[in-house]
Amino acid sequence: MDLVRALAQPVVAVPGTVWAAFPWGGTDGRQATRTLTYANSGDSPVTLDLAVTGDVLKLSTDRLQVPAGGEAQVTLTIDAEGKSTGEHTGVVTAPSGDTVIRTLAGAYVEPESADMTVTGIARNGGPAAGFAPRRQQAFARFRRLAAGHVRDP
Repeated sequence: MDLVRALAQPVVAVPGTVWAAFPWGGTDGRQATRTLTYANSGDSPVTLDLAVTGDVLKLSTDRLQVPAGGEAQVTLTIDAEGKSTGEHTGVVTAPSGDTVIRTLAGAYVEPESADMTVTGIARNGGPAAGFAPRRQQAFARFRRLAAGHVRDP
């Protein structure tokens, strides 16, 4: 990554990544639309020639004019209908001269799964008591450790 060029270029994409997750047994199908906004902080308008890689991505247009000091939007359709489970990644590329904006995009198709409830049973056969408070204490200690507030002996 060319950090100097990235910091100097006047056009950026918001959001920086575009993703859709399709749960197992979802009722909404495996298609989603997202809006990708390009913001131009420069003094001149910029024309972006848009392209995608990846088998689940489609743009509403292949060219976008971003006004000076303004924004322009494009619709990205993420279509994982008929795709296998797992990740389907791609990139939206928006070049204009020396400026190249790359936005990671894709879909996750969840494999067959089911919800599960776990009930703890104590040694005496009754419901396990005290598990949740101990777990919460452990997570609280972990958060304090991660924040640097407690030393681990």
